[in-house]
Amino acid sequence: MPAGFIPDLTALAEQDVTVRPLALLWIEILRTAAESAWEQSAAALERGSVTQGEPLLHRQTVPVDPHSARDLLMRLAASAAQARVPGADKVQHTVTHEAHLDVLMLLESGITFDHARREAIAADLGVSLPLLATLADLAVVPLLFACGRRATTLMPNIPWRHGFCPLCAAWPTLAELRGLERERWLRCGRCGAGWRFRHHCCVFCGNAAHESLGYLAPEADKESRRAVTCGQCRSYIKTFTTIAPLTPPEIVLRDLASLELDMAAIHENFGRPARPGFPLQISLIAAPGRRGWLPWR
Repeated sequence: MPAGFIPDLTALAEQDVTVRPLALLWIEILRTAAESAWEQSAAALERGSVTQGEPLLHRQTVPVDPHSARDLLMRLAASAAQARVPGADKVQHTVTHEAHLDVLMLLESGITFDHARREAIAADLGVSLPLLATLADLAVVPLLFACGRRATTLMPNIPWRHGFCPLCAAWPTLAELRGLERERWLRCGRCGAGWRFRHHCCVFCGNAAHESLGYLAPEADKESRRAVTCGQCRSYIKTFTTIAPLTPPEIVLRDLASLELDMAAIHENFGRPARPGFPLQISLIAAPGRRGWLPWR
């Protein structure tokens, strides 16, 4: 259960003041992701056209309870305020009291990384764009976790050659070198999806020139964790040696607990792509029924 990792995140928040704000937000996310109601939305997914190179969520219509979505945003804003994130108090007040806020539109922008739409919403509400964007990105995770569980029956053994996620089109959060064979698996931290990807090739631009591929790592841990870099597109991806697939909450923990790899990569002028790898289109609609939830079938 996702909620079982809350003590680990709590300990991480207490140990590292840099990680504390994000850790507190993720605690709220994992609490919410453990609620069975999100499965109702994921149940509406259809197979889609993954075999044609399009992510499963592309052109899907997903019913979501707007009341639950707003409740989640309120709790996230409260957690950000607790962590004394600048601007969080105003976001919390706005999410709580502004009736004209289109929560589903905001969540759509979080799923599709629609920066222009989020910028317009933040300007209309008069709140901090970076904070609102962060909350929107996190608020979609319980839904995407549920979609990830649903996708295990929709995408079995489908080959995927792209660097972006076959479910939600996000760039991978990290890579695993899994098992004794050290197969390379990319993992999405938003939905938990995992897919095989070839070695010695940049996840983001496809560069396979050996001389421009490298890594950054602490000497003592270089075999177990590193930031794999590409000199052509100046990107990096954190990579971990694992025995078995990481669960979605474990992906979150590995990511938050390895910020020193991010800092080392950024110091050397490596980064992550600013744009998504695929122009995902998705429609979130208000679900019918009591409090908006679809009846379970």
